[in-house]
Amino acid sequence: SHYRGSSTRFSSLLPWVELNRILEQHRLDDPRVRLIADGSKVPPSAFIAQIVTQRGTVPRLRPEAVRKILGSGAVLVFDYIDETYSPITTLCDDLSVLLGEYVSANAYIGLKESKGFDLHQDGHEVLVLQVHGRKRWEVYGRSASRPPSALRAARWRLIRRFWRA
Repeated sequence: SHYRGSSTRFSSLLPWVELNRILEQHRLDDPRVRLIADGSKVPPSAFIAQIVTQRGTVPRLRPEAVRKILGSGAVLVFDYIDETYSPITTLCDDLSVLLGEYVSANAYIGLKESKGFDLHQDGHEVLVLQVHGRKRWEVYGRSASRPPSALRAARWRLIRRFWRA
């Protein structure tokens, strides 16, 4: 299902300044953070540096390389972003309580109109919150291998109520 809302409804959930801080200050490595261009994974060495410290090697994103690759139409995928930013942690925790299921969050960041991924099917339930900008999402029907269940339908009714709140 698709529900329209205010274009700024979720903008405070992950401000750009906070996203930039997380990307610059955390030890992020492949596969948790990856870039996808034209449906293919960009080699991590193109945007992640291995910094040698007294305690060993530490992965760090190279901001200029990331910006350049994003500027060419790639999408940055950040898995489990809820583990790095408390407002998203809180949202996932609240949804977990509401739905009775573990909930995590991934971020997909693109600077240009880019599809990022080829047509694919997720093996789990997906709730998309457009936080900044605009994108045309193409969502297809349910797979025959995952028929709807009464429990899943009840959970989506809860999500609809959450959305409208």
